[in-house]
Amino acid sequence: MSTRPTRLDGPDTRFLPFNKGDHGAAGNPVNPNGHRTAYLWEDIWARESWLEILGRYMVGMRDAKKQLIGMIFPRFHQLDATRKLRAAVLDEGPSGKYLIQHSAGSGKTNSIAWTAHLLADLHDERDEKIFSSVVVVSDRNVIDTQLQEAIFAFERTTGVVATITNESGAKSGQLAEALAGGKKIVVCTIQTFPFALKAVQDLAATSGKRFAVIADEAHSSQTGEAASKLKQVLSAEELAELQDGGEISAEDVLAANMAAKAGASGISFIAFTATPKVKTMELFGRRPDPAAPVGPGNLPVPFHVYSMRQAIEEGFILDVLKNYTPYALAFRLAKGGEEMDDREVERSAAQKALMQWVKLHPWNIAQKVAIVVEHYRAMVMPLLDGRAKAMVVVESRKEAVRWQIAMQKYIAEKSYGLGTLVAFSGEVNDTDSGPDPFTETSKALNSGLRGDIRESFKGPEFHVLIVANKFQTGFDQPLLCGMYVDRRLAGIQAVQTLSRLNRAYSAGGITKDTTYILDFANSAEDILTAFRTYYETAELEAVADPDQVLDLRAKLDALGYYDDFEVDRVVRAELDPRASHASLSAAIEPVADRLLKSFRAAKDAEIAARAAGDDRAGLCCTNRLLIGLPLSPDRFILRPL
Repeated sequence: MSTRPTRLDGPDTRFLPFNKGDHGAAGNPVNPNGHRTAYLWEDIWARESWLEILGRYMVGMRDAKKQLIGMIFPRFHQLDATRKLRAAVLDEGPSGKYLIQHSAGSGKTNSIAWTAHLLADLHDERDEKIFSSVVVVSDRNVIDTQLQEAIFAFERTTGVVATITNESGAKSGQLAEALAGGKKIVVCTIQTFPFALKAVQDLAATSGKRFAVIADEAHSSQTGEAASKLKQVLSAEELAELQDGGEISAEDVLAANMAAKAGASGISFIAFTATPKVKTMELFGRRPDPAAPVGPGNLPVPFHVYSMRQAIEEGFILDVLKNYTPYALAFRLAKGGEEMDDREVERSAAQKALMQWVKLHPWNIAQKVAIVVEHYRAMVMPLLDGRAKAMVVVESRKEAVRWQIAMQKYIAEKSYGLGTLVAFSGEVNDTDSGPDPFTETSKALNSGLRGDIRESFKGPEFHVLIVANKFQTGFDQPLLCGMYVDRRLAGIQAVQTLSRLNRAYSAGGITKDTTYILDFANSAEDILTAFRTYYETAELEAVADPDQVLDLRAKLDALGYYDDFEVDRVVRAELDPRASHASLSAAIEPVADRLLKSFRAAKDAEIAARAAGDDRAGLCCTNRLLIGLPLSPDRFILRPL
């Protein structure tokens, strides 16, 4: 196993891996021509390669006083990804799509910084610049610190990087000035990202400029135009979470933009993500055989992969499933093998409403709060020399409010001296908990909060953070060692949520090597299935068939229940961010009323037929409606075959 030190420090020198990876695992693959590590002297240490590493990749790390404290050296996958990306752009031109699937712990911040600078300085064989500017998007907190510092640190010439924020002037004006002024790299937040995309698309179409757009896993809540576009690519469940304070990522914004418009010539898109969604894979993945149609054996795959498995085996992140325990299993272990009562799957709206009531019932929450607090004190809190923190993940903002109130009450009764915070977006109206709407800054919830929750939670006075959608993604706190899950998780959401725990931590001789997850709502099989998708590399089982939508539309159009004007009216109301619920209801009501009257007419016809002793005709009346035969809207009777 080839290694390199971060710096020489005698017996305390820490060596980091510099391996190619072995089919998704750590190490190096078998070399049929010699040593597994031959790539070091054959490729990495070759004259041109080594000079490039010294000249373009190595950069100094400085402390707050700007004193040099070390050097940043690329890991193998960072060097490999950026070099392959540069070669692909030179070969394919400035209109490509590239999906970089790099796990948490991959050093994505530096990878993005290197990519931005390499593409900004890239010239073709005629010595002409490939890109006029490179646009980089990240979240607001990272832009202020890590990513911006990395990009500026790698800057060789002062003044080539511009940062677009919400504070100084109009976003569109700042962007236009930066892009027109020849800034090589323009860094923006996810909030300004839609403006940046529109600007580069307009400039590419009108002035012939060429751009590279780099998006990382930034997460943020979205409103207005960006939110309306997202309705085209997010599922109903994801949209509901967004409305309940959830957050979306830069890849969602990219996917929405790509779905809304055809790919613009002269723009390359590079998406960095550890957990690509199916839509992202379809839009930015690459078919092994580009000339052949999409299908089994020729499905889109990422351009470059650094897997979760390799990151775990190389020690950069933790395996959060090592101490994952569903509560049903914990109950059996505690009760000597006794099984919990199985609950039926929620099959109807009535059952869902009942289960929601059960989850919100004070007694039910109080029982779980006691379990969580006692487990935290016994198993999690002693970790990291007493500094370990935990997160509670619940279904809704109302649940988050009630959990916080119940947890504060339990802790006070026990005189435990634990500090808790609750994070959610907007206001929560819950008259059972209090007469006034609750917000994050409500004294009844977060009385000790000082400023931003991210920053406050870092302090030693806070131990448990309760979240509902907010902070389930894009929240990095290395001291997190415990998680308590009281909501259904599936697929990518399960991976992103539980991965809040996987960040490594080492300080003062204390190393994070243990995490605990206690899950009240999911099975081990479902969670394992979700993680398996991203453990080595994301794979598509199939590609969405666009003809399915067209076929369904043709069937619905043929029924005659609505006309084009009514469809357009609903679409305008649904996509207008300023539209009220009343306008949407007014657009849908005529069609719904027509259908309901038709259904009632069919039922009346069925009852009349059965009363006349004609069961066959009665059954035919209802079946015709159910299978989609149109009804006459003027007389509300079935048309003859």
